[in-house]
Amino acid sequence: MTKRVTLIGGTGLTGNGKTTFLDLLAILLNISSCGGRIVRAEMSKIIARALKMHGPVGDEVRKFKPLMDAGGYLPDHIALPVFELWLNTTLGKHNQIEGVLAGGVPRTIVQKKKIKELFRSNVIIDIKIDPDHSLVSIMKRLEQAGSEVRADDAGGIPVFQNRLAEFNNYTVPMLNSCNGELIRLSREQQLEERLEQTLVHIREMEQPVLPKNVVTKALNRLYSRNHQVHGEIRNVIDGKGITPGLIAYV
Repeated sequence: MTKRVTLIGGTGLTGNGKTTFLDLLAILLNISSCGGRIVRAEMSKIIARALKMHGPVGDEVRKFKPLMDAGGYLPDHIALPVFELWLNTTLGKHNQIEGVLAGGVPRTIVQKKKIKELFRSNVIIDIKIDPDHSLVSIMKRLEQAGSEVRADDAGGIPVFQNRLAEFNNYTVPMLNSCNGELIRLSREQQLEERLEQTLVHIREMEQPVLPKNVVTKALNRLYSRNHQVHGEIRNVIDGKGITPGLIAYV
């Protein structure tokens, strides 16, 4: 079912802005986003459901849930079936979907290999951020969250240190194993520069990920200074978000 679908995955150290970046990319591509916020929420629902299940699946998720809460990665043999279950369920309900934007995917070499099996084509976007800046970003999120603290932020510095170790041990080797599908960005770049670099890279890839006319229109929207488009971008940056949904080329 999923082989017909394209994946644009955003990865990198926590606090690098990948979720917001994917939302902005969706606006420019004139599609509705199934980005990091939506995936995180839906994956959390599936994990919560698995915790209540009897049998091997429930047992495995219950065993590794404390590891996740402490900043560890969910092991591949659990993370991949959970992701694939969510993906197939979603695509089963929306059979016109041609692509998915997913934050935090892939995180490991095993996940990257599985993505090549699952998807027609894929792009991996890595937004580099200094670890100190990443920690500052988490602390700001905690200050601004009020009563709605993200579970993966709640542990503060100890959890961040575990996340950093997991990132260095698993995600860095995965990124180093990538070839033409990887787009390397920096959090220090201007936002529009990051968006332009991503769209140009996608347009020029040997293996098409998105139709070239879709990407060209997105670049034109970025350059046009269209008030409506840039107003939507401003809303995302200001934390107002966009209407959640699923990718559909317009």
